[in-house]
Amino acid sequence: MATVFRIDPGQFDFSDVVPLPAPAQPRQQFLSGFEDVRQPQATVRVLSQVIPLDERLQPCGTAFVGEIERRTADTLALWHTRPVRAPYLAVDVPLDEIRQERVVVRVTHCDSYGLDYVIRGDVMGS
Repeated sequence: MATVFRIDPGQFDFSDVVPLPAPAQPRQQFLSGFEDVRQPQATVRVLSQVIPLDERLQPCGTAFVGEIERRTADTLALWHTRPVRAPYLAVDVPLDEIRQERVVVRVTHCDSYGLDYVIRGDVMGS
């Protein structure tokens, strides 16, 4: 059986205590300089047309426009003002100013953030 002590620091006065400078551990010294100093890539949200699909990948609702963001090569996030109930989505992802690619996304999450919903999913193919 373990005994646990709880100390309330509010009843003590620590105003004259100065923390001692702690030397870095040897492992930390060895790994210093190996940090990833690159800035994270800015994620760009673009407007895209989205079509809800059923389990047979047939359109099951009206198309809408949402903001999409490619998280990785195989995941995608979509911002919209309403939740999505369809299990799959057909998303037109713009490749450049002229071309676009339609991908099928399997919906994995639909979370509410304030007045918007974030729909995340796995890209199944194009």
